[in-house]
Amino acid sequence: MARFGLTQLPRKVSEHTGHQAPTYRKCFDGAVGARFPAEFANNRWTWDDADLDVIARALGMVPATGTSVPVRANRAAVEHAAA
Repeated sequence: MARFGLTQLPRKVSEHTGHQAPTYRKCFDGAVGARFPAEFANNRWTWDDADLDVIARALGMVPATGTSVPVRANRAAVEHAAA
């Protein structure tokens, strides 16, 4: 149960789900809007890594299962490979 700064959330969510990282703004809005567990203290938003699955789902991202698509693949490359 480690706490991380909000700036690290997009990368961690991307690694957790296998999808492209959400924007920082989407993460910030989610924290401010209390859409997922986050804490504002000492002028800084933080989140707990134990809540990563809950946070990812709140951002509309679920872990990919059975896919081998690279995290940073662009949509055109993925669609071309599937065709």
